[in-house]
This record gives sequence, C-alpha cells and structure tokens, in this order.
Amino acid sequence: MLRHATVIDQTATGYGFDFADPRQVAEAMRWRDDVMADNVVWWREHTGHRILLSGHNNHIGYTPEDPRKLPKTQGAFLRDRLGSGYVSVGLTFGQGSFKATDPEETHMLSHTVGPPRTGSNEHTLDQVRYDRYVLDLRTAPGAARSWLAAARPTRSVGTAYPEERNWFDIALGRCFDVLVHQDRVRAVDLLS
Repeated sequence: MLRHATVIDQTATGYGFDFADPRQVAEAMRWRDDVMADNVVWWREHTGHRILLSGHNNHIGYTPEDPRKLPKTQGAFLRDRLGSGYVSVGLTFGQGSFKATDPEETHMLSHTVGPPRTGSNEHTLDQVRYDRYVLDLRTAPGAARSWLAAARPTRSVGTAYPEERNWFDIALGRCFDVLVHQDRVRAVDLLS
C-alpha cells in the first residue's frame, strides 16, 4: 500500500510542473523518467523477478532524442542503478502502418509511412538481406561498431503522431544494447 501511495504522489507531483515553460517541461520529463526507473528497481528489489519493461525508444534507451526536452532517460537511470543488469532493446522499422494518437492525443488512428529517408539508420538497416532480425550491438564487429557509433536520422514514433519532429539524430550503438529491425510493419487491430 505504501508503494501505491508513493506512485499516486509521483503522479500528482508530475502535474505540478508548468508545461508552458520549456525549462519545466524538461525538468518534468527528467523527473518522470527518474521515478519510472525507481518504480522498476523497487519492484525488482521486492520480488527478485526479472522484468521486461516496454516503452518508447526515447525512454528505454540511454541517450535521449532531444536532450532539451528529456535530459536523461529512464534507460540511463536504470543503467546507473542496475549496471549490466539492464539491457536496452531498441525497435526500428523501414515502412508500413502503426497506431498512434493524433497530436492532441484524443483519438487512436492508423498512420502509414513510406520508405525511410536515404542516409537514415532505417534506410541502411533495410539493406540487410533479412526482412526482420535482431542485432546484439554489444558484440557487433568492428566495422559495424563504427557505423553504430555515428548519429544519423532515425524515425521516432511515440504516443502521438505526427509530432513537430519525427526524425532525430541517434547513434544506435550508444543508445541501445540490442536492436530489433523490421523492414515492414502493420498496424495492430485494436480490441473493441
């Protein structure tokens, strides 16, 4: 019960930030990712269970898409607290459809995007002969490591789409431990 009360307090505190002030937005997002990490670590410490955490790449990775809006990610906080006991798995795709809310986050809609832009991470990942694969970035060979260390445009789809920006310069090898890539995706069918 004490943890439930703590989470209610965390949620209420989150609403105390002024989202019209860009500095407070960044502070609120950092604070939110920090307490989300606290809750995951609390669960692990109290149950001893292994945990599969699912979230947007921008939260579970180690480096944020836009540090001005999110200075430190949940993944970075978890790595600080759990060390190599935390493994970040990023997801990328070339083209297809997906579900996301409209920018006002009022309606869930299907969205479709075409092939990734030339020079993007997804464009290069689509050149692999497999249409879907898992890549352990921690054990990638030397030539791949240098490619993975360079930041290049990477598509981002969060809760809402489209947003002001949907492409960010991300170095996959610095952001994730493992990468799952699919050339094509299809929007899920929502249950009624």
